[in-house]
Amino acid sequence: MRRTLTTLHRWFGLFTALFLFVAGATGAIISWDHELDEALNPELFKLRDGGEGPALSPFELAERIEAAEPRAAVRFLPLELEPGHSLVAFMRPRIDPATGEPYELGFNQVAVDPRSGEIQGKREWGAISLSRANLLPFLYRLHYSMHLPETRTADWGMLFMGLIAIVWVIDCFIALAISFPSRKVWKRSFAFRFKQGGHRLVFDLHRSGGVWLWGLLLVIAVTGVGMNLGDPLMRPLVGFFSPLTPSPFDGAEAGKRPPLEPRISRQKAVELARAEAAIDAGDLAKAVELVKSLPPQTSHATADWLARAEAHLAAHERFPRRLKEMVASRFGTSTVCRAA
Repeated sequence: MRRTLTTLHRWFGLFTALFLFVAGATGAIISWDHELDEALNPELFKLRDGGEGPALSPFELAERIEAAEPRAAVRFLPLELEPGHSLVAFMRPRIDPATGEPYELGFNQVAVDPRSGEIQGKREWGAISLSRANLLPFLYRLHYSMHLPETRTADWGMLFMGLIAIVWVIDCFIALAISFPSRKVWKRSFAFRFKQGGHRLVFDLHRSGGVWLWGLLLVIAVTGVGMNLGDPLMRPLVGFFSPLTPSPFDGAEAGKRPPLEPRISRQKAVELARAEAAIDAGDLAKAVELVKSLPPQTSHATADWLARAEAHLAAHERFPRRLKEMVASRFGTSTVCRAA
């Protein structure tokens, strides 16, 4: 049995080593991806004249971007602007009515001057290119997908890296099992024979080092599975033990999801987020006010919650008045006045 586990550990390790090395090396670099990307591409991230001035709102900037690029829609943009810097937005292609397919844009990221909305740069984020403009996005995508193709049915890069992570998880337990060959000499699995050097020291660095770091390695491997195989594996697994919040994509067949067009404006989406923040802060009245300001087409989704929230607020308003009435009926009006 031990021989079989040792063989599996060897081949699992060889199978995952190259990909884990690439993921680790690129991960160390992209920890500073924004800073490095800005240093390499100042024309994208910094204003051309280096000046400052009043900036337009992110919502107006999004509208100006889409007016300048009618074949594309803004899918992500920051709500806070950094002084002296451009606003960088991610784009997605709209559907060409003539073909029923997305437009070929040749870019998915634009940088605009936040004072005017003028586009000052574009690029294809994640393109296979080592040019200065694409180097950091190339490394970022290499980190999590090895640049394997993404189709309408699957992101093969994330599926492959998820498989690597599963093998790593299994190998963690195999390594732990063969690291303790006997209960009588378990202490040896934590020791390093520095004085003996050579092959024995190398063996100890591999075995004992792995034992000391085993918990950390397992956490990284398990989270790698979760991050790469969220929908196909982790959500069903977690859902077996606990109910999950429904996803907008539940029930849609993979590869046949139509492009989602927003039902509310970006401003209203932000107001809805602020309403949720107000609920978390305990300010239910403010949350109700913000939800009421949403457009009518959202009423079917918020009606039940709004009715319960208003009933809750009404009960809170009635409680002090009802309490005074009860005290007055039992002890008299003068007692209530003194208490007030």
